[in-house]
Amino acid sequence: MPGKKVPTMTANQALQAWAQAHPDQRLEEVEEIYLQFQTPPIKVMSDKLAQLANCKKLSISTNNIEEISFLPPRIEILAIGRNMLKRLDKIDRAAATLQQLWMSYNNVKTFAPLIACKRLRVLYAAHNNIDKLSEIDRLGQLPNLEDIVLIGNPIYNDLQKKGTYENEIIKRLKKLQVLDGKALTGLSNGDDDKGQGGGATTGNATGNATAQSGNASENPSRSQSPQPD
Repeated sequence: MPGKKVPTMTANQALQAWAQAHPDQRLEEVEEIYLQFQTPPIKVMSDKLAQLANCKKLSISTNNIEEISFLPPRIEILAIGRNMLKRLDKIDRAAATLQQLWMSYNNVKTFAPLIACKRLRVLYAAHNNIDKLSEIDRLGQLPNLEDIVLIGNPIYNDLQKKGTYENEIIKRLKKLQVLDGKALTGLSNGDDDKGQGGGATTGNATGNATAQSGNASENPSRSQSPQPD
């Protein structure tokens, strides 16, 4: 006997409810929209998202979204963690403006579509399905990437077992300043890849314990990064 179908909604329906709850605000004028934890959950990122002309931050975390489709034209921060994403296709629609992507707790296997997002500075991608160093090489094409979280990915687990995780990441991401919520110090060119003996070291930042714990948001380091949604 087939399981009971879980009810969902579209982003258009969620925006309609938002507008009713905020009668004093116009959707096309607001800079931040929060659509996380919807009941029923959002499944489709529908076309009205592209009509949010002034929106710079969209939080649509903790829903049932399977793919990225429509996005606000001026978006700078996209919080889409704890969904059902398998791919980042169409993220290039935000290539001209996107600076932060909070996408932890999804099922993404490749960063390939992100290569177009040259302004990207922050990438929270904990607990996805990244399993190859070649995916980190792709991110090396992003000239402004300075803060990344990879905890919980297969590549993180594999390299941690070998004792080479930090050096393998740092030598591929030359501009990196924060790794998994920990500030990097003593940056080098990454030539030494033998365990933790060379390259950068991690500072005793307050974000360390929070990042390692797999916190319930996309943002692992409350002390160093914007507050999660």
